[in-house]
Amino acid sequence: MRLAADAAPHTELTLWFDEGVLALLDMPFLTPRNITGKGNYVCHECGAEFEHPNPLKVHLFLKCQPLEQKLFWRKCVARLRAAGSAAGEASPVTSPAQLEALAAAWGRSHAGHVCLYCGKLYSRKYGLKIHIRTHTGYKPLRCRHCLRAFGDPSNLNKHVRLHAATTAPRRS
Repeated sequence: MRLAADAAPHTELTLWFDEGVLALLDMPFLTPRNITGKGNYVCHECGAEFEHPNPLKVHLFLKCQPLEQKLFWRKCVARLRAAGSAAGEASPVTSPAQLEALAAAWGRSHAGHVCLYCGKLYSRKYGLKIHIRTHTGYKPLRCRHCLRAFGDPSNLNKHVRLHAATTAPRRS
């Protein structure tokens, strides 16, 4: 992710897709019929008005349905996977680590960090990142003793303590 302009500290950033992702999603383009003379943007299908262009694009992408974050992201992921399959690739998102990073970045909201899979809210991005692993099955952490995989660092730490308990000398 990169900023296109300088931003003051603590400024809320609005994320949007890059051109390649927009093309893969088949995100609708706006035409002059969508731009009113009042500086607003209007849906040519249902007449709904928006202050900014991107919410109208999302509205059109969802075929005038109300925005529900979970459904929106499921549709995005499905289209990206379909686009990857059509191109003969596994997916534009090629690794669980990339999927985790995207889901954590896209889950940012006014209220905190929202899981795109189930809607659960976290105050910290790290908490969301660990939670996302329960949906994706991504387990990047390994026990140094037996190489068992874990997604949650606290579960790994508990497991490592079990090894320490079994290798500790017994008291008579």
